[in-house]
Amino acid sequence: MTMMAFIVRIAANMGIANKLSSFYSNLSHLKKFLSEEKVTKELTKRTIDYFEFMWAKSKGTNCKLFKNVSDSIKQDLAVILYSKTLLKAPPFLNMGIGLIRRLGLNFNEVYVLDNVYMILRNDIVNKLYIVNKGIVALYTADGSFLELLGKGSMFGNIDEVEMSRSMVSVQARTNVVLLEIDTILFYKLLENDPECIARMNYHIIGKSLSHITSSTNCNIFKPTRSRINVFFETLIWMESSMAMELAFAMLSFVTITFYMMFKMNVYVKALITLFDVIFALKIYVNLRHINIVYKQQQRARRKKMTRFPIKSFLLDLLSILPFEALAYFFTGDLRTKLFTFLHINRLLRMFYIFRYFKEVEQFSNHMILEKLIAITSYIIFVIQGGACIFFLTAKLSETYLHKKSWLSSKNCNDPYICSLFYTITTITFHGHPYIVPHSPTDMIVCIVFSTGCKYIFATISGFILSFYAHIKLSLNLYNQLVEKLLTTLMRSNISKKLIHNVTKYTHQIWIQNNGQQMPKFLTLAPSCVTDYVMMEIYGKHLIMNPIFCNCHVDFLRQLSSKLQLTNYFASDVICHAGEVNSTMYFIQSGQVEVLDIEASDEIVIDILGKDDCFGIVQGLINCAKHVHTFRASHICKILSLEYKVWEFLLPFFPASKYTIYESLENITNTLQPNR
Repeated sequence: MTMMAFIVRIAANMGIANKLSSFYSNLSHLKKFLSEEKVTKELTKRTIDYFEFMWAKSKGTNCKLFKNVSDSIKQDLAVILYSKTLLKAPPFLNMGIGLIRRLGLNFNEVYVLDNVYMILRNDIVNKLYIVNKGIVALYTADGSFLELLGKGSMFGNIDEVEMSRSMVSVQARTNVVLLEIDTILFYKLLENDPECIARMNYHIIGKSLSHITSSTNCNIFKPTRSRINVFFETLIWMESSMAMELAFAMLSFVTITFYMMFKMNVYVKALITLFDVIFALKIYVNLRHINIVYKQQQRARRKKMTRFPIKSFLLDLLSILPFEALAYFFTGDLRTKLFTFLHINRLLRMFYIFRYFKEVEQFSNHMILEKLIAITSYIIFVIQGGACIFFLTAKLSETYLHKKSWLSSKNCNDPYICSLFYTITTITFHGHPYIVPHSPTDMIVCIVFSTGCKYIFATISGFILSFYAHIKLSLNLYNQLVEKLLTTLMRSNISKKLIHNVTKYTHQIWIQNNGQQMPKFLTLAPSCVTDYVMMEIYGKHLIMNPIFCNCHVDFLRQLSSKLQLTNYFASDVICHAGEVNSTMYFIQSGQVEVLDIEASDEIVIDILGKDDCFGIVQGLINCAKHVHTFRASHICKILSLEYKVWEFLLPFFPASKYTIYESLENITNTLQPNR
């Protein structure tokens, strides 16, 4: 048991180290958040798809992980990762590796899904983008198609200004990987390369373009659905589903081993034939689909063809060939034995079982469910395989002739049931007084099998423990951060009451939202993801607000992405009377008390509810003080909008700026100054 406990501990630690646990935890938090905020299914799916695509591309890593290595190594990595892309960009043609080594350190990779708009017309952009993989399309102000951009093409804020207003929309036409860099930093890095700057100006000023097109071929290939009917699309989905392959492979494994070792009857043979037909149909559908895709790629003149899955095709083909027909060339008992043995080629389908185990470790949309499926498959595989091994061992050593053997008719009437029972009692390490090994061969097999199963089941137990341990680890890390905060406050001679309030709030925010104001993924996502989500959830506060309701829709969309969500609990003060913070507030949920504090008296003069707002004047006019104190009466979600965070939008939308302050002036006389 000591050895098993040791293995369990190692496996559990491996599970904690796996980034997939952290990814799944953050993704679950995001799904819960989107569900609570009643985001549409389409937008939810698109958001989740982005993070799944990001994981598939990066497995949770990015170039920032190399920040601790030397600059020379970083530059070497930049050359390997980005040289082929940058040397296709017109400003960098024939410029050499030195410039790439310098630029490559400052790029950030951005992932964009097919059909997603990464930039919309009127977006305020301060980044320059270079297409690393995929194809993007440009659309003019009236929505008409302009041009396709391929690898090495540049777009975004390509002029030497801090930020600019985009006159075009940019949409991904395939899954795209972009290289992102701050525009001012980009031009600073080019200070010693006047030729590059001259080439940039040639395209921007000389050609009056908001983008720079490379010479990359931009033919887009997308398989059409018209030639594949619904029936075959369903079969293709079944063929590509690892869970379906696992189910058929596992059922085929159990059926074949049962037929070969225990019972040869017409019903089991019928099941084997059924699985042969299923895998034959799978081969046909796969070939038909590949043929259609290949012809479409030829018509699109695509240079890089889809790789044919030759390994799985050969395994499927070998697993359905009727080798047992060779037994008919023999007679007597040898024919029967060969007919049974030559079904062994069906066990090649076990490839799908092991492939599933491998893939589920790398990525899974429903990690816990698929992990449980993998564990269940492990158990079935071990028990069924063990039953066959023990039965074969007993027959080869002829221990079934022994009166005390577990296969003798006195102890067992059904060899299959007895073999399963014998296997289970062996791997559970407690045995059974009436079914025990007697011959040396049986004992050796039991020793090897028991030792191996200790490792297998300890590893499985460790993976199960890792889920719990990951949750515990997250809590421990959060507690460590809280302890550091409290220690700092204590050393700063902060009052005990304030320290108590901090402790209470951190405890409540963990219970309410795992210690986060907003899902971690949503705070790290690029604007092409967050803008849509934030507008869907919080845009109503701006659209219904009398100050902002007449502003440009693109202004409101970008303004909504600047809203900051904060959770408040009962008796938490949101802002104090006399405070100057240039911030306005919107109530997403809960109730807020408006207090007038005189000496030691607190007078509740109003109660604000969901979708109300306060501090509008203070959020638009510098140095304006809040007249009242605002306090949460229940659990509240409050959106704050600080002026300095969004003031950069106003010069690009002068009409909206005029509308905001005109509306403010018109309603100032009818609204209280702090509402």
